[in-house]
Amino acid sequence: MANQLISFGFYETITNSLTTEKYSNLNSSLKIEDNIRILNPLSNDLGILRRSMLFSGLESIAYNLNRQQQRLKLFEFGKTYCLLNGDRQETKHLSIVMTGPKDPMHWRGKGENIDFFYTKGIVSSLIEKIGIKKTKSFPIKNPIFDEGQSLKIGANKLVEFGLVNSEICSKFGIDQQLYFIDFDWKVIINSLQSTNVKFKTISKFPEVKRDFALLIDEEVSFDSIYKIAKQCDQKILKNVINFVDKIPTFDQKIAILSATEENLPQMQSSVDAKDLVKWSRIEHPTMDIHGPFAFDNAISSDAAKIKGISNSVAGNANVIVVPNVETGNSLVKIMVNFMNCTAGGFVTGGVSPVVITSRSDSSSSRLSSIVNAVLSTL
Repeated sequence: MANQLISFGFYETITNSLTTEKYSNLNSSLKIEDNIRILNPLSNDLGILRRSMLFSGLESIAYNLNRQQQRLKLFEFGKTYCLLNGDRQETKHLSIVMTGPKDPMHWRGKGENIDFFYTKGIVSSLIEKIGIKKTKSFPIKNPIFDEGQSLKIGANKLVEFGLVNSEICSKFGIDQQLYFIDFDWKVIINSLQSTNVKFKTISKFPEVKRDFALLIDEEVSFDSIYKIAKQCDQKILKNVINFVDKIPTFDQKIAILSATEENLPQMQSSVDAKDLVKWSRIEHPTMDIHGPFAFDNAISSDAAKIKGISNSVAGNANVIVVPNVETGNSLVKIMVNFMNCTAGGFVTGGVSPVVITSRSDSSSSRLSSIVNAVLSTL
């Protein structure tokens, strides 16, 4: 990663891990009582171990700006320290700070300044370089940023990046936009250990990419877009609830399916299942919904008992919500071909239900699809 950053025009720095306690006041998320103090400091400005990589980077940026260096792109591999429940915690980071023009000065003009999209491009290229693919974007909640994003692998925060708060920059005498990227090195190492590298022959056909761009108002925040997107999973579950609620004398026991009954950050479907159950407790408190479940725990009371799962749905599920269309398609085909079941498929949640059948479906399956679609409209 260091070589790649150097090829992008960045310079590596090494800064002091000792810093001043006053920096803790610039970030409301840092509690002063969690600072690790030096018993016999050389000076008050070196009285604690640093809590954040940002302030070391800001000192380097301010030093160089005062010496007429306007284009600054710096990175550092370093550690932060804090007290957590009485234990001393040490976290390794890859931090990047940058400000000024993207490219060196040229006779044709100054060129464009570093912006959020350039910053995100640096993050994306580094993630692609180390082979991490399954990340999710979340709105940033760190007060050191005016705007930004965080990327997670499951429940683990991989990186935070964005535009540094202008008030913090002004404390260092910096009056131009400055961008900061903070990678958690431990999360990177853990993800690489669980990544299987596969080699395959080069395709005979050229690669095709499709890029979808949305034109929205400047006042629309990423947080509002994220909330709308997050509601999609909830809407699917809501459609399921609305449908089964229309079946008379049907005691709904809804299981949210995954490959495990545990909430594992490495398995996104289990994290999603837990979030959906939490949402249903608020929006539909009378519905019997539990998850995540492995399939055997959802339908077999013996399997649920052996694994120590004790709730009203475990082993008794009569409605199963699957994590993706591949799982659902496989499950239905197995039930039809090995259990002599009749399947009925339709899409709900729109203005009108849409009947979906396979070319190989029987007449009874087609009729079932129509009946279920009509039932959903009642």
